[in-house]
Amino acid sequence: MPKMAIHTPKVPDFKAPTSLAIRSGNLLFVSGMAAHDQEGQTVGVGDAEAQTRQALENLKALVEAAGGTLDDVVKLTVFVRNIADRPKVNKVRAEYFGEPYPSATLAEVTGLAGADWLVEIEAIAALG
Repeated sequence: MPKMAIHTPKVPDFKAPTSLAIRSGNLLFVSGMAAHDQEGQTVGVGDAEAQTRQALENLKALVEAAGGTLDDVVKLTVFVRNIADRPKVNKVRAEYFGEPYPSATLAEVTGLAGADWLVEIEAIAALG
């Protein structure tokens, strides 16, 4: 099956040569989602919990646009600017995912693409 770009009006396209999400067969690869709203503005500046929630809402919208649900997510990679925000990030993740939880990696990074971004989350989903 050829790869197909996934779009939704709920998440603005990147201003870079990158797809928000690519579906290939039953696999969906979602690029790093950050806390941007439909107008591309950062939500929750300075608030890792709010940014995690918005990033996961964006992720959810793309998975749904591809015909899946968050239950189909099998892998998350979470990048944080400050590892001390891990409890806030994990609290919000627990609101969106249930057991069996997706496998996950969380890493502290020195910077993200948006100057105000504290969290960025990418995912892989296995769609039915």
